[in-house]
Amino acid sequence: MWRKRLSCNEIRHTTNSQRRKHPTPASKSRFEMLLSVKEHEMHHRGQLMVAQRVLGIVPHLTRLREEQAAQMQAQPASSS
Repeated sequence: MWRKRLSCNEIRHTTNSQRRKHPTPASKSRFEMLLSVKEHEMHHRGQLMVAQRVLGIVPHLTRLREEQAAQMQAQPASSS
């Protein structure tokens, strides 16, 4: 994966981005930028899960977790 090739110094490197409404540039490290993207993705995933629940749909992550729990409960019963 490409991020494994980055050294610690490359990840810590800060960049300045000029925002339109802010006179001073925002400074972030590459690591902070990667975290921002992941947090943004998690925010929208949460929005989608809430929308699914409002519509009466069980989100796929909940279904997967329920299936795994059911398999774990079934294992001791089948091994006896």
